[in-house]
Amino acid sequence: MEFVKKLKFKFKLLRKDYLYVLSRNRDFLIRSLLHNEKNYNNFDIDLAIVAIVKNEAPYIKEWIDFHKLVGVGRFYIYDNCSSDNLYNVLKEYIDAGDVVYKYIEGNVMQIPVYEMAINDYKYDVKYMAFIDADEFIVPNSKNTIMEVIQEIEKEYNTVVDAIAINWKMFGYNNNYKKKDGLVIENYTKCVYPNKHVKSIINPRLFYATKTDPHHFVPLIGKHTINDNAEKMYGPYNEHPTYKKIQINHYWTKSYEELVAKIKRGRSDTIQSYELPKYQGDYLSEIFDDSILRFLPALNDKK
Repeated sequence: MEFVKKLKFKFKLLRKDYLYVLSRNRDFLIRSLLHNEKNYNNFDIDLAIVAIVKNEAPYIKEWIDFHKLVGVGRFYIYDNCSSDNLYNVLKEYIDAGDVVYKYIEGNVMQIPVYEMAINDYKYDVKYMAFIDADEFIVPNSKNTIMEVIQEIEKEYNTVVDAIAINWKMFGYNNNYKKKDGLVIENYTKCVYPNKHVKSIINPRLFYATKTDPHHFVPLIGKHTINDNAEKMYGPYNEHPTYKKIQINHYWTKSYEELVAKIKRGRSDTIQSYELPKYQGDYLSEIFDDSILRFLPALNDKK
């Protein structure tokens, strides 16, 4: 019975997603039949990150420098009406060509931004990761994200059209007030497993969904997989896996910072988060400092 329920849910999800994509892309079926990825094999950038951000200036440098260490070559950053000097913090990266910066107005802009990025840059980079500025993609089995993708392709004799990566949720770590120093040093306790995923996609093979920033709609015959090469449908991985790669989601940081985050509002819905009561061990039960193997190199960038 549970299997049948899951199957019905997947069918409903896929039907909704494909109807949305078909309504906006009249060439979807033709592209599914005729697209030949072998025509696109020469990219200056293997991996880029797309992110919509608002008032992340205190954290953005650490986030960019970390992801550069693990192989991200470009950042498409859409500034959703920040008021905290974000552009000036990013300017050195913009001037260096690491960041492509766009100012974007409006509410609930995450999905429109993802659609824009795919449409505008899908021929410029091999893969795009779609994450937020409080999420860090951590390769566990290799030193870079692309090396993990290549490892999966070799180990399972497959081509990675898209990979879904599970969250580990990091909480307060007994911090009521904001702390000085790096986020990855200050927050080393989390909870997992977590079924939610974020995606790295081949942007020539996928479209944004109508409402969900966690997964994307493939051309017919293409698939998202997890790091065990199991096919994925929708925003959840029923069997979370972290052996090769994970996303450290620093959702709260300190309680003080979570309050400020909730006041900023969300970019994927008009609904707001409910502020949990302060408990020092909230989302802070399991010690995980695996990301800190990158700390020496990150400190060198200060």
